[in-house]
Amino acid sequence: NIVDDITLFDDNNQEVNYLNKLKIFLNFFDFGLTTKKYTNDISKYIINNISDDNKDLLIKQYNKIVNIYKRVLNDIDLPLLISSEINMENITKLMKININMQSDLLSNLFILIDLENLFQSKNILVFINLKQYLTIDELEELYKYSIYNEIPLLLIDSQSYGTTLNNEKK
Repeated sequence: NIVDDITLFDDNNQEVNYLNKLKIFLNFFDFGLTTKKYTNDISKYIINNISDDNKDLLIKQYNKIVNIYKRVLNDIDLPLLISSEINMENITKLMKININMQSDLLSNLFILIDLENLFQSKNILVFINLKQYLTIDELEELYKYSIYNEIPLLLIDSQSYGTTLNNEKK
């Protein structure tokens, strides 16, 4: 028989609903951190953390650019105009801010945990065959980091890796 759904239970044997709360990762060379959801969350976070002085300065500088661009558009024989809506959301989107991924997998996993913690998404990160790519020491560091940041991890592997590591439940 093929099971159509998976039921999860907490430590008290109570059924837990994780609908849309599982983030599954198969490709450890592309975590999909450039998705619209992450980009929007990062933009909101940046906007909320820019000081009022810096916001004013950015808007003034942006206005200077818009004015120069309007002069350029006046020389073109087409009825062109620039959207007059100047706000921090538009300026931040214009910057095309992305996450600077690192060269090693463990650092990128830490970045992923940091993002989940920062945005308080309450997701469970599910990694398929991750143990093939990390050493035992790296796995233990990953477990410690996720516990410290209160981000639950679930590792699913296609082979057995022997005894249970520290902070690991099988």
